[in-house]
Amino acid sequence: MTTARTQLDPKDPAEIIDVTMDFAALASAISSPVVTIERTGGPPDATPSAMLSGSASVTGTTIRQRLINGVNGTDYLLRFQGTGSDGQRFVAPARISVRTATA
Repeated sequence: MTTARTQLDPKDPAEIIDVTMDFAALASAISSPVVTIERTGGPPDATPSAMLSGSASVTGTTIRQRLINGVNGTDYLLRFQGTGSDGQRFVAPARISVRTATA
């Protein structure tokens, strides 16, 4: 079972941000967090996984991943995956766009 798709706020290529996904509606605890990323639109990005800085971490039911860089004008799909205490594995998708901030 996957949760509803989330649209995250746009990220500037220069920003370093943490993004989170909460699985509280699906499990009382989450382990084995994994986050993947793929390009879904806009200019090409040969290595979208380079946006993932370090490994995903988990606190309780929330998975956290640090994002860096990205190609201006490109849209990405993140997939947050975690395992519940009963062995069920859950996936929650989220979209993020990379846009250079302007005044």
